[in-house]
Amino acid sequence: MQIPMKTFGPDQGEIHWNDGSGRIADLINVTVTLIRLTNPNTGLVSIEMSLEYLITSAGARTPDGRPFPGATSSFDPGREDYNLYHDVYFRNSSGGLVYHWAVGKDFALVCGWNRQHRFHQNIETNQLDWFDLVAQYQWEVGGAFYRC
Repeated sequence: MQIPMKTFGPDQGEIHWNDGSGRIADLINVTVTLIRLTNPNTGLVSIEMSLEYLITSAGARTPDGRPFPGATSSFDPGREDYNLYHDVYFRNSSGGLVYHWAVGKDFALVCGWNRQHRFHQNIETNQLDWFDLVAQYQWEVGGAFYRC
């Protein structure tokens, strides 16, 4: 039995500070996998997607909930949020968007990480007509990083 599957990667990349002052992190062995599955008992179709990579901090981290500086007994400036949002965009051969996977707010980077393995997955059961059109992907991470 042949299971329809598409794998992109392994790729590599870097995350940089917006001001051009250097690297935030290195990403290696970035792999995105799509598998179209059919339940033999019900005939229902689903698409399983995964994003897997190794990440190394280059002196930066994602928000981890620590208090902002400047707290006093009468003033609480609040706390950092936790982690960052990231998204995978699946595109056709012309670059047109065919599906958007909002991975969630679970992109993490910790000071001192060296080739830390990360894995994210999702199963789509509603929108299923895009699988055959996918020819490439684009992964984006957005939010504030902090220096270690």
